[in-house]
Amino acid sequence: MLKELHIKNFALIDELFLGLDKGLNVLTGETGAGKTLVLEGMNLLIGKRADTLLIGKGNAEALVEASIELPEGEHVIGRTVSADGKNKCHIDGKLATVTMIAGLMDSIVDFHGQHEHQALLKQSHHIDYLDEFAGSGLAEVKKEYKEIHLRLNTLKKTLEDLKMSEEERAAKMDLLHFQIDEIEKADLKEGEDLDLEKDRLKVQNAERLKQAMIDARNALSGGDQGEPASLDGLRVAAESMKGLEGIDDELAKSGERLQEILMETEEINRDIGGYLQENEYETERLNEIEDRLHEIKDIMKKHGGSIAAAIDHKDIAKVELELLTKRDAKIDGIEGEIEEGEKELRKTAKRLSDIRRCSSADLKAAVEKEFKDIGLKDCVFEVVCEEADDYKVDGMDRVEFLIGPNAGESTKPLVRIASGGEVSRIMLALKIALTKADPVPILIFDEIDAGVGGKTAARVGAKLAYLSRGHQVIAITHLPQIAAFADSHYHVSKNKKADRTITTVKGLDKAGRLSELARMLSGIGISDITRSHANELMEDAHNLKLEKSKR
Repeated sequence: MLKELHIKNFALIDELFLGLDKGLNVLTGETGAGKTLVLEGMNLLIGKRADTLLIGKGNAEALVEASIELPEGEHVIGRTVSADGKNKCHIDGKLATVTMIAGLMDSIVDFHGQHEHQALLKQSHHIDYLDEFAGSGLAEVKKEYKEIHLRLNTLKKTLEDLKMSEEERAAKMDLLHFQIDEIEKADLKEGEDLDLEKDRLKVQNAERLKQAMIDARNALSGGDQGEPASLDGLRVAAESMKGLEGIDDELAKSGERLQEILMETEEINRDIGGYLQENEYETERLNEIEDRLHEIKDIMKKHGGSIAAAIDHKDIAKVELELLTKRDAKIDGIEGEIEEGEKELRKTAKRLSDIRRCSSADLKAAVEKEFKDIGLKDCVFEVVCEEADDYKVDGMDRVEFLIGPNAGESTKPLVRIASGGEVSRIMLALKIALTKADPVPILIFDEIDAGVGGKTAARVGAKLAYLSRGHQVIAITHLPQIAAFADSHYHVSKNKKADRTITTVKGLDKAGRLSELARMLSGIGISDITRSHANELMEDAHNLKLEKSKR
């Protein structure tokens, strides 16, 4: 629902805050008062090209904002048009583009007027309207069809990948064999490269490590020059500290600690000796490490940058090779599946078409009934449902609505209807027939009353009121018979302010509505007779809405 419309510095509108309600909202006023300006402002929010001439005199920019309430929450959408032609748009306080706000509003607002934004005037939408009108029976078949269609497309893509030329297949198999053999011969193990890097670092520093071990061994065991050995000193010290238990317990504990240190030092000395014996051929070991790292890095570079990626590539290559090896059998199997799937698709598409053709006749009858009620008794409505060139995602049908506005006139595509007033009434009739199928919550009608009057006008008003039970409807009208059905009535007028003429919009209470309907009836002055007639219109409209709401 459009809760509020804010327009500023737009043509004759200085600043306008228009709060709207559910149901049927009607805007009336004298010709030239600026009623259409309100809808022109709305046009900016549905992506219409901005005309800088509509910026109010003496202002650098014009602003249009709308507060929209939807089931999932409220949105505030705005667009600012500058004199230099630049646009600034926002959605819920965040910067946006004209395309973004138009895309959002396209599913929220449907505008019906002369050559305006009309979802029903897009032929590509007609099949969706027909399908919605057809109901749940068609929806189930359509879901089944889409599942088959998706499965077939997947099978066809798989088949296309398999059906490469023999030369390509042989070359691919040779490459896969080579890659698998190369990776398997390398016998890669995750983390091996990191371990080798550590080993290389030790080997590269072998002399430094060896000298450090020799120095440490000499210090512990005694060198060639007969230097005092640390281990000998520790042994003497440990021996001298024995047998102190019961004499001095603290010294005895120190002796125990010294004995533990001696044992650990002897173990370290043995490790040093072992190291010196085992690391005599460091040059050969370094060459082995370098060769292995080169082999690993070469494979990693070719297959994903890591050992894990190379192993994964090998596993994938094996699967792909198996598919290519068994290609002929697999192709035969997939081709069989496709053949069966296409039979199933054709059968399901035929069921879709049958339902659509039956529903087309029902939709034609429903729309032509509405035509008669709103003064288009000679208007013919046709639903063309013909087989397309291929099977698309929604079936094999191409659907288009045709209109024959006048008796004896051949039907033409709805998208080529030119008369603004005629378009609006045709759209109204379609909207009534498709009310349950139409998800757009806000419907705007401009010049819905063009070319009608009397009883037909009252019927149009009743239809708008009926439509507003499931949508918020905003309509501009010159006819009191239509305005009488309003749930909320707004009067648009021009007033002088200083040296300017400005447009204002005012919500009317019951007394105000009565006066406005009387003015619309008389065209000149308001008399008791026109007031009485206006009151009668309001009561008749109220009673008719009340009666229909009980059905």
